[in-house]
Amino acid sequence: MRLNSIESLAGFPVLSVRDALRRMPFFNEGDIAKALNTSSERAAVLMAELARRGWCRHTGHSDTWEIYGEGMQFLAASAARPISHRRANELLAAVIERANAFEHSFPDWPIRLTKLAVFGSFLTEAPSLGDLDVAVDVKKMLGDDFESALHDARARAEADGFRARSKLEKLLLPELFAYHKLKGRNQSISLHGWGDLVALDCPYKLVWTDRPNNSA
Repeated sequence: MRLNSIESLAGFPVLSVRDALRRMPFFNEGDIAKALNTSSERAAVLMAELARRGWCRHTGHSDTWEIYGEGMQFLAASAARPISHRRANELLAAVIERANAFEHSFPDWPIRLTKLAVFGSFLTEAPSLGDLDVAVDVKKMLGDDFESALHDARARAEADGFRARSKLEKLLLPELFAYHKLKGRNQSISLHGWGDLVALDCPYKLVWTDRPNNSA
């Protein structure tokens, strides 16, 4: 799925909706209203449109919803210009290099990168790609070690110029900062959690692991 930056969704800029939903694995009307700085009425209209398209579903718990089905593709969609396979390979090499650098520079980070995989159009014979899709798997520290490392990580991320913008982002800061480092601000790279790859149930190729002898 490709997006046009001038498109709208239920009256909202489509990229604003995508970016807001990327930060909210679960959400309700109030969360949408706050994220998009709008009224609860307009948020309800947007949620109804997402549900109509089959992009979100009710979780069965209170008023909580989650992205579902083709909504996963919407979160992964990019508005960047198409790229060639050659350029995609260059970007992939850069992501792998940054993964190695992250492991070396942040040995005490609350989460560890464990594996990276490419999927989507990169694995096809298409002459051009909308973007480079990379799934990221991580392993979280356990117990008190995680809480202590999380406190230190917030300070280090802020010193690096990365700030969490919400309570949820503060909780997810270890993963978000790692993604920030892997992406390198390149809009042609789309990073996804490993759970997204599992949900899509599509072919993929392992390209990096934290055990070099097992990397692709």
